[in-house]
Amino acid sequence: MPSLFFKKFEILQKQKPDVGFVGSFGAWKNQGYHVKKGEHGLKIFMPCTRDKKDVNGNKILDKNGKPKQEIYAFKLGTVLKHTN
Repeated sequence: MPSLFFKKFEILQKQKPDVGFVGSFGAWKNQGYHVKKGEHGLKIFMPCTRDKKDVNGNKILDKNGKPKQEIYAFKLGTVLKHTN
């Protein structure tokens, strides 16, 4: 779902033009970055996904054999921006 990421980023940039790179606390931690104590994040709507299923309840697979995903809801999440 790369197009969804870019669409969300575009909306976030319109609201806050100086946003730069953003990610969740876990994403920054996985990349080896540290988040300063007391750092405030930006609230965004994040998609909730699940595996797509056919009428019989079987998972629908893509051409690589991985389950296709569908968005079924949105939740409010926090992202942190990268600062130098």
